[in-house]
Amino acid sequence: MLAPLRLVPALEIALLPPVLWLRGPDWNDTLALACRKIPGVRRFTLLDGKRLVPEGHRVPTGFLPDLRWQPLRENLPVSLPAAHASHATHESHAPLTLIRSSAVQPANALLTTWSAWQTFALTGAEIRLRSLRFAAAHDTRVWIEG
Repeated sequence: MLAPLRLVPALEIALLPPVLWLRGPDWNDTLALACRKIPGVRRFTLLDGKRLVPEGHRVPTGFLPDLRWQPLRENLPVSLPAAHASHATHESHAPLTLIRSSAVQPANALLTTWSAWQTFALTGAEIRLRSLRFAAAHDTRVWIEG
């Protein structure tokens, strides 16, 4: 649920079980929309560095506890998709046929290795990755479209 917030700059997280606290320097519409999607979220304004004012209220109702804050980006590491690690025992093959055409079209798919795709995905700009779809096979081949 917090994954969409992972790339928000300077957003920090702290845990005081059973409550997960988030804080950040700027509040904007994009962040508000992302936070609204988190079940049970409550938003506070911080006064004088300690007093908490619930959203929609004017009077503080509590104090911010002493917490150990960490960047959200470090707390939510990126992991490889499960499809790469699985080793299917049953394989079904679909026959492929190439048919010549006189119309020239740009390529929109690529078959590559997992290591090449991983390097590109981890170092490429997010905007370049948004339009891509990929599927990983058990033998480390990756089909990329977009």
